[in-house]
Amino acid sequence: MDPKKMIELLNYDISHEIEAILTYLRHSFVLHDDYCKLSRRAEEIAREEMRHMEWLSEWVVDLEGTPTVEHVELIFSEKTPAEMMLRNVELEKQAISDYQKHIEMVEDPNLKRLLGKIKFEEEDHLEEFRKSMEEALAAEKSESEPPGENTEKAESEQSKEEAEPQKEVGGLTV
Repeated sequence: MDPKKMIELLNYDISHEIEAILTYLRHSFVLHDDYCKLSRRAEEIAREEMRHMEWLSEWVVDLEGTPTVEHVELIFSEKTPAEMMLRNVELEKQAISDYQKHIEMVEDPNLKRLLGKIKFEEEDHLEEFRKSMEEALAAEKSESEPPGENTEKAESEQSKEEAEPQKEVGGLTV
């Protein structure tokens, strides 16, 4: 692959890293107060994406190109934490797919190794965001339970205990 095409390919990857950074940081800011764990996780992954962008940018400069600061159009239609995590999962899946294709396209073994390392980290991010999505869904589900449902269950269990005969063992009522 000639250097010009490699620069185009790397700038494509940089633009998508920027998209991920901005998306994850926005989600981190929005989730901060109510979902601290999810917020921190999104921020940590955004920082890792910044490192990917730096590595890719260094390659572009080494190839005598200019790293892009452009990004694809950002989509912020997510309303709930689970929707935000789903969006992050989608971005990671796309990144993994793109990096796999780019690994197959490039010939330079050092660049292949770098792209493989980034892909590996994206796979870790995917798993982290999947866990975050499950946590967000569980939190949303518990918030959506009708009020009093847990109280009714507790009262029902208490009634059962009261209906059961009690025994005296060693001076204690059991």
